[in-house]
Amino acid sequence: MKGLKIENKMKIFLFCLILFCSLFSFSSAHAATVIYRSVGAGNTANLNANSRTVTISGTTVTFSGAMPNNVGVGDVLQYQISSTYYLAFISSRTSSTQYTVQAADGGAPQAAPSGTAVNVYRAYTSLADAVTGSGLENPAIDASVRDFDSWTGGKDLVTADEQWNIACYSDAEDLTTGVAINNSAIDWVTDDTHYIKIYTPYLSSEVGISQRPNGAWDDSKYRLDSDDDTNGPPMNINSANVWIDGLQIFSGATMMGTDAIDLTNTSGKVKISNSILKADPVNGMSNFGINISTISNAGIYQAWNNIIYGFLQGGISLDGSANILYAYNNTTIGSAGAGEDICYNSVNGTFVAKNDIAQNCATGYGGTFDSNSQNNLSDLSSDAPGTNSTNNSSLTFADSTNADYHLNASDTTAIGDGINLSADTNLSFSTDIDSDSRPATGAWDIGADEYVSLGNATTPAACTGLSVY
Repeated sequence: MKGLKIENKMKIFLFCLILFCSLFSFSSAHAATVIYRSVGAGNTANLNANSRTVTISGTTVTFSGAMPNNVGVGDVLQYQISSTYYLAFISSRTSSTQYTVQAADGGAPQAAPSGTAVNVYRAYTSLADAVTGSGLENPAIDASVRDFDSWTGGKDLVTADEQWNIACYSDAEDLTTGVAINNSAIDWVTDDTHYIKIYTPYLSSEVGISQRPNGAWDDSKYRLDSDDDTNGPPMNINSANVWIDGLQIFSGATMMGTDAIDLTNTSGKVKISNSILKADPVNGMSNFGINISTISNAGIYQAWNNIIYGFLQGGISLDGSANILYAYNNTTIGSAGAGEDICYNSVNGTFVAKNDIAQNCATGYGGTFDSNSQNNLSDLSSDAPGTNSTNNSSLTFADSTNADYHLNASDTTAIGDGINLSADTNLSFSTDIDSDSRPATGAWDIGADEYVSLGNATTPAACTGLSVY
């Protein structure tokens, strides 16, 4: 009898163990639903100018002919079945005639037979509208289906179990009174796996032609522009998990107190990569390119492959004792060494700087940097922090006069003098701001650009080995 009880207990134990392992396996394999929306500044036009028809089967749409190269992820297909309008959103691109699509909630869209007429639109006509939601969708979309994002003032991504991707296209300058993610009126609920990515698509699996600049400011590509002194910075992020990738942001404020990206009281993780942030170096009064001033919360910040220039007070600033910032391979240029500009400003918190360039600032690296900082470069006498860092090095760049801060062949103190970060435990990546591959083994270049001579040019690689949420 005793042996039978032991046997039953063992069976119960084994059953519970199997059940636990099954639940753990399901939990580990589960991923948030990935949602896509597009932004085309001021663009209400039907992108299907040649009146291609479609077939939609499952999550695949096939057009009757090639679509324009600027059609891509996040764009909206509007079509009719039995007098009822339906929408499908592009989530990936296979070719100019075939795409993967999803419904507004990420599921499979309504099927459509061969020969179905379709219009193709940007989902939103400004980035500010895209992060605000309901009632601000592209007005060209039929009113019966236009309110596809029925939430107002941000969304609870954790409860919805979603991860959002907002793709910004090169249709026009995105003039805005400021993009706010989490302020008094907008409240996105996020975490490490339910985050917001705002980016410019560039891969062939996203769009037919890259929507991001090639490492130097380009007015033909997407750019977020704010010169309104009364409405704060072009981008303000509070207490949200956000990834900014491949954007151009201009802050043209003429009054003090404005940053390109202002981060306040962020309790999650924020990433800023492959972006160009600039201010007017002559008439402008913008403070910093990236200003982290989280006092009450503990945030983790990662900034890599960014080019920042023209700001009155400097490039990247960190304040708040509980914050951690990993700033790797950034290039910061001061505003003619005037005023109190500091390329990298460590007021409080843990600031880890690796492979960063500081040029033309009154102070290259101000404050105390973490002991893990290394391989930084400054044109001043002794402020580049960490081991293997270089001082007294003034770089030439490709064309400083026209703000092209690619490395020049003569910039030998930056070329091949950085540390390889492809396996860095806190922030790993393998490409530069141009999406060119950095060496898989051996030394990297310092700064946002990995120098490629014309005789050894390579095709830009996809972002691989990138540390994500």
